[in-house]
Amino acid sequence: LRKLGGNVVAYLPDGFKDGYGIQNYHIERMYKEGISLLIVLDNGTTAFSPMELAKKFGIKTIIIDHHLPVDDKLPDVDVIINPWQKNCQSDFKSISTSGLAYRVVLGVNKVLGDIFNEEFMNYLLSLSAIGIIADVMPLRSENWLVVKKALSVINSVDYPGLRAIKEVAGIRDIDVRSIGYRISPRINVAGRIDTAKVAFNLLTTESYDEALDNAKFLDKLNTIRQNIVSKAIRVVQ
Repeated sequence: LRKLGGNVVAYLPDGFKDGYGIQNYHIERMYKEGISLLIVLDNGTTAFSPMELAKKFGIKTIIIDHHLPVDDKLPDVDVIINPWQKNCQSDFKSISTSGLAYRVVLGVNKVLGDIFNEEFMNYLLSLSAIGIIADVMPLRSENWLVVKKALSVINSVDYPGLRAIKEVAGIRDIDVRSIGYRISPRINVAGRIDTAKVAFNLLTTESYDEALDNAKFLDKLNTIRQNIVSKAIRVVQ
């Protein structure tokens, strides 16, 4: 969206204060800040009250989510992309939100005449594959195709976030195992112990120095998490 000239603001819920879904006060804040388009990722399918409030405020809303609806009921929004919705024609339902988001970008790029260059699309493909593996989605059908294609290009993608996390995690070549055991824990730990914004900044910054600082911070958080788990295991034993 930024590459298309959009003025983009990212809202990431604080797991300690907000839980993991969008809340009414998020919508109120967005309205006050003049947000006109809301894209809700990885939640929103059951967020009836916040989505109703967004509609009341005139905020156009797109939900991209892979979580199950409740009794086939969906919020009243402009667009909802969810393989579990009743009328979805897809035979494969176990697609992560990162996979769905990548499909949306492919569609937008096609409609606009392939305006995004190959390296940028390969980076988004790589992020999609990381999301699929981090979310422990079954490596079948579309998920398998995305991961397979991503692994053929991911080590040649030269974006600051990937370069920085490879360096800090001591990864020479990224494969499924390194994503699952080295990259994913460092990305996920941000929202578990600190703020997910650190991981977001790592993957979106165009500055390698900033990416490296974020990667080092995530590495420290991951060490803290490992120590907490070790202590918990000793207590249980």
